[in-house]
Amino acid sequence: MEHEMSVNSEDAKAVIKELQLHDICPRCILRVLGVKTQWAYRKAEETIAGILSMGTIESKTSTESEDKSDAIMADNPEDNKQDKLSDTKQNETTSKDDSKQESSVDVEAVKGHVILEKEQPTSATEPQEDQEDDKPLCGLCLGILQGLCDKECTHRIADQIIDQHYQFCSFMMAVTLPLQLFIRENSLWIHMSETLKQPFRNIPSIKEVYKWMAGPLLGEALDVHFHPKSPFEVMVTMKHDESEREVELLLEKHGVITSAAEPPKKKQKGPPRRKKMKMYHAADVAPTRQQVLKAMKEMSHKLFKELFPCPPKSSSVPCSIEVMCSHGSIYIAGRYMKYSRKLSQSPWVVDGQRKTESSVEELICEHTKATLQAEDYKFSSSGREDVDVRTLGRGRPFVVEFINPRMSSLSVEQLKEITKVVNSNTIEVKIRDLQMITRDQTSLLKEGEEEKTKSYSALIWVEKEVQEEDLKFLSEIKELTLKQKTPIRVLHRRPLATRERVVHSMNYEFIDSHHFKLVLNTQAGTYIKEFVHGDFGRTQPNLGVLLKTDADILELDVEAVNLDWPPTIETD
Repeated sequence: MEHEMSVNSEDAKAVIKELQLHDICPRCILRVLGVKTQWAYRKAEETIAGILSMGTIESKTSTESEDKSDAIMADNPEDNKQDKLSDTKQNETTSKDDSKQESSVDVEAVKGHVILEKEQPTSATEPQEDQEDDKPLCGLCLGILQGLCDKECTHRIADQIIDQHYQFCSFMMAVTLPLQLFIRENSLWIHMSETLKQPFRNIPSIKEVYKWMAGPLLGEALDVHFHPKSPFEVMVTMKHDESEREVELLLEKHGVITSAAEPPKKKQKGPPRRKKMKMYHAADVAPTRQQVLKAMKEMSHKLFKELFPCPPKSSSVPCSIEVMCSHGSIYIAGRYMKYSRKLSQSPWVVDGQRKTESSVEELICEHTKATLQAEDYKFSSSGREDVDVRTLGRGRPFVVEFINPRMSSLSVEQLKEITKVVNSNTIEVKIRDLQMITRDQTSLLKEGEEEKTKSYSALIWVEKEVQEEDLKFLSEIKELTLKQKTPIRVLHRRPLATRERVVHSMNYEFIDSHHFKLVLNTQAGTYIKEFVHGDFGRTQPNLGVLLKTDADILELDVEAVNLDWPPTIETD
């Protein structure tokens, strides 16, 4: 398959020579020419030489390599969208023409054209031709499209990724560049529009070209494939301290921020004549892309040129690179049984003081967090029990989200080992049915929250003496509807409301004239303690009303949470 790009030769030559005069790097020159064919950037100097000589470069293409490079650009659609937006806003300073280019390379001018046939893309393993260590840093990209996207630098990034000890089988890449690059591009557009009267549209962004160059090299160095929805993200942040003041200067003149040396000006009295941007102190709030673009759009060329050199000057110091990695959360589901009446479900802290030594959440999650080398976790369960309530039977379903884990998955054997360790470390909590699930499956924990039922057993005390015959009517009650106001004991964390809940059935086991065991099957969300003692009449009807005596609950156990999830795992 052959590709070709067309460039108006005379105007292209003029642009190239003007940019070379101001130490603009070859890849930025191709950007200014509107080149969007990725292979050209791998041999930027050769491509430019071909344009200047009006010659051709011929070879076969590598669809696989080109597809791989194309994929790198798809990793963050929002980034690309923002890049195109910023390019459009900057180009408004030189042209109001909204026409779009149709060809892959199109520098608008007159009639003669040079045809460059697409060459074979260079392999990531081959030495890069465009080494520019002995040349000044490009004032447009601050060296990002020079040495910072070549094989050596990209492999250093790969080494930093490997040193963070993540487990991954694919990757995606996000790139954050210095905001002053927008200012420098605007400086160049102003210079070119005044010098060559040349409009520029649809210019590939520095971020795009960097990903075209560095993405395939990074994938090869890591020996994994790029995937736009990979859970493993590599975040490359570039900073340039030497030119950082440029952004503050722009925004100070535009009135977005004040300098660190002077306090914010007081707002004028009366309604403003036009909408003004909020004032920020430079030392407190980081500038944003939107602020920079808005400031340049609204600033006159005359004022801009007073603040910044046009075209931008070369830099003596390259950008610094910071590499951070993150892995998407992984999710583990299971069931837990709680055998203690002195253990809270989550850490119980009041005024900075712990009320219980540990919690169900910590006993289950801390060991697994260490195994996965995760940063943190979030524990969720199908309801919760009070500190003094046990959960028996098959247990209560739960899900744990482990945030930014170094390990990306756990095998069945590893899950069995975690279960064994957790169960052997404590007698207060046991777990079962531990399994990996997807994020979408976590919704199953909360689905049917109002429809599922729970079974309880409670030890009841009554004030007046009762005989077994006095309790028989309880077994005959079916589908008893309760009206429960938010219990007094939870009013500090739940809104006041009256909720209808259903007691589906009850049974009893007589113990003595003041005690019996009550077994209930109820709608999820029923407050059992309040159903027994009435909560000063806030639950109607209640057991005391039914028995015509004061009643209280001495012990409560959750016997079953009737939710058929997660699936039962057979044990050996």
